[in-house]
Amino acid sequence: MTGLRQKKSIQFYGLGLIVIGLLAGFAIYILFYHHPINRKSVLLTVDKNQSIGQVTKRLQQEGVLKHPLLLKVALKVTGKDKKFRSGTFELQQPSSIQEIIHAFTKGKMVLQEISIPEGFTMQMIADLLAQKGITSQEAFLKACQNKAILTEFDIAAENAEGYLFPETYQFAKDMDAELVVQTMLDHLLRKITPEHLARAFELNLNLHQWVTLASIIEKEAANASEYRTIASVFHNRLARGMRLESDPTIIYGIPDYDGNIRKKHIRMPHPYNTYVIKGLPPGPIASPGWGALEATINPEKTDYLFFVADRNHKHVFSKTYKEHQKNVYEYQIKKK
Repeated sequence: MTGLRQKKSIQFYGLGLIVIGLLAGFAIYILFYHHPINRKSVLLTVDKNQSIGQVTKRLQQEGVLKHPLLLKVALKVTGKDKKFRSGTFELQQPSSIQEIIHAFTKGKMVLQEISIPEGFTMQMIADLLAQKGITSQEAFLKACQNKAILTEFDIAAENAEGYLFPETYQFAKDMDAELVVQTMLDHLLRKITPEHLARAFELNLNLHQWVTLASIIEKEAANASEYRTIASVFHNRLARGMRLESDPTIIYGIPDYDGNIRKKHIRMPHPYNTYVIKGLPPGPIASPGWGALEATINPEKTDYLFFVADRNHKHVFSKTYKEHQKNVYEYQIKKK
């Protein structure tokens, strides 16, 4: 009898363990892997400085996660808490713990489209990226001065001003600033061929000088149709040893520019003021688009040496200083 009872007891306990195991497995499946059908999507952004606790609380508030504590434990046990990434992710309401861990550690980030306009300065790009939540101004500007990055892309300058190609990009929220800068530099340098550099060399321009002159043309032109004509003016002036006398180069060196160029600004002895210095300034004053870059090494053939903005903000070109003075009176002084 005793042996029979022991056998039944063992069977009973064995059956109990099986049931417990099944229930535990089912519970783990429901909590970690199961998800219902017809779920809604939700976008959730994780900032760099957020703690796991803050993230799990937000997931619960958004209806993505029912058991925050279990997620914290799962992350700690698996070591995935150290692999959590910042950015914007698409999740389902609700999601299993396994889905959440995969999304934040290996899943694709939700990217947003951001367009960098032609003629934007490095500071303006930093402001735009910060406004869109891509990266902070400070981190971006620091990356633009990173010597390792500049060396990697053969940029012979103290920063990436002018080389941040104006284009429409797909960036993630809280993206690494260095990666953002590298992406923009790569877009420009991939477009430049040995043939382009050879053509620039024919015009006595190395890469840095080419981008510098193109940036001035970009800032001067009212529209793309003027690129090549304005390029011809500056090439003609450089060939004759004349100063470029470009207003945008004055503005670039005025930290508190209020929209008006005064006589004191024209005489201001800063290295970018082409009313004072001869030749090109030490570097670009903005990011030129591809149209301005191409026009710089393919200028129109003219004898123009001057231009002035008309009443429609386009430009009137002239060959002599006398003609230029007449145009200045007609379009700048007379209208006042």
